[in-house]
Amino acid sequence: MSNLLLKCLMETNKLTGSNFTDWLCCLRLVLRLEKIEYVLDNLISVIPDKQFAEYASFDEAAHKKHVEDATAAQCVMLSSMTTELQRQHEHMFPYEILKHLKSLCASKAHTMEYEILRDLFKCNLQ
Repeated sequence: MSNLLLKCLMETNKLTGSNFTDWLCCLRLVLRLEKIEYVLDNLISVIPDKQFAEYASFDEAAHKKHVEDATAAQCVMLSSMTTELQRQHEHMFPYEILKHLKSLCASKAHTMEYEILRDLFKCNLQ
């Protein structure tokens, strides 16, 4: 992994919550360089039971590679977060981490928007 990009991600863009967009941009660059960016956008498939027809077309090697790449990406993601965020996400794979972080950031953005509009309307009334 590129030490320079990894250092950039872990030190200058450590995810604190409010810098989600910048952190995600830097994270995608690091993972793209390693050719594992796809783990952020693709859920790891469940291995079908051997007795079902889907098992015949299931690619075990691709599944194993996806799990390995997701584990590597998870390590990069967790190492570039605050300790509190690490604890919240340590048992998730990258797809789930990103989905959860997006929902957290979206709710914070809606709250901030509400507060700004509320303050603006108060100013207009006075």
